[in-house]
Amino acid sequence: MTFIQGSGYIAADPQAIETGRGDTPSQLVKIVVIEHYRRFDKNTGVWADAGQQTFTVFPTKNGGHADAALANLSKGAHVMFAGQLRVTDTQRGGSSYHTLEVWQASIATMPAAPGSSEDSPADDPSDEGYLL
Repeated sequence: MTFIQGSGYIAADPQAIETGRGDTPSQLVKIVVIEHYRRFDKNTGVWADAGQQTFTVFPTKNGGHADAALANLSKGAHVMFAGQLRVTDTQRGGSSYHTLEVWQASIATMPAAPGSSEDSPADDPSDEGYLL
């Protein structure tokens, strides 16, 4: 697997997914993050939107990252993530698709930009950029 890091916005509230069989139930946390790309156009001299990519991020259970992410993150939060990339290619209805998953991930909130319109209380961890 390849290591990847990125940042983006959470597309939906994190989900707890029950896994395991028999006497060994387990829980994963699934977070869908959309990363937007911008590129500098040398011809026009301005930055322009260049698409987006969707990642499904599974925070590591070690150290409580998954539990903290489930308890503290929600749709719309700006986050950064790092982990092991797994790409799955599928075919459906004659079209090819790929799924980008990030496993054993660390995830952290991004601090609000100076002068941004985000108005959050001083004790809000997302305002400071806490590692979850």
